[in-house]
Amino acid sequence: MTTILNNWFVLVWHTLKKEDDMSCNCDGACDSVVRRSRRAVRLLVLRFVISSLLFAMAFLVPGDKGSYIFIISWFLSGYTVLFSAIHGLRNKKIFDENFLMSIATIGAFATGQWSEGAAVMLFFNLGEMIQESALNRSRSSIEKCLDIRSNTARIHPDGSIVHPSQVAIGSLVMVLPGERVPLDGLLVEGSSSFDTSAITGESIP
Repeated sequence: MTTILNNWFVLVWHTLKKEDDMSCNCDGACDSVVRRSRRAVRLLVLRFVISSLLFAMAFLVPGDKGSYIFIISWFLSGYTVLFSAIHGLRNKKIFDENFLMSIATIGAFATGQWSEGAAVMLFFNLGEMIQESALNRSRSSIEKCLDIRSNTARIHPDGSIVHPSQVAIGSLVMVLPGERVPLDGLLVEGSSSFDTSAITGESIP
């Protein structure tokens, strides 16, 4: 949807197919996905912080105790990777990133490279956190685009306001300055400028 900057105009709705309900039909699934994504990001951040502290602490503890702390840091930052690798083996999906990462870190532990094995999984956890954060921002941007939909339409010429789903095909709709275009249509009277920056990303209309 675009916002009108100046003047007014009348358009005729020419949509080929009228939808009975123009609202989201996800039954709350969209909000549920966003909430799960945000919880996942918070969990990844918490795991990364705790694992990093344990990783740093392991260098201060001499002997086998330090090795055990490296293993705890490794498991805390990468237990989802290990479980995904096991799940992949059951489904005969061997050569995926989870399996290869598990083999690499376990191989490092087998050769006595405790810090290297824990560090690899720790940085992999950091990559997952950055990736999930980027996906979360993308979902938020899509939500903002959906929020700009207009929930009202002004019928011409009487000016009555109805929900866009109630406008019959071929009806004339008036759009005033500052209002959003509620429906697809053809301009039949008047002229104006459109602010499409929310859709195109342009800094100016």
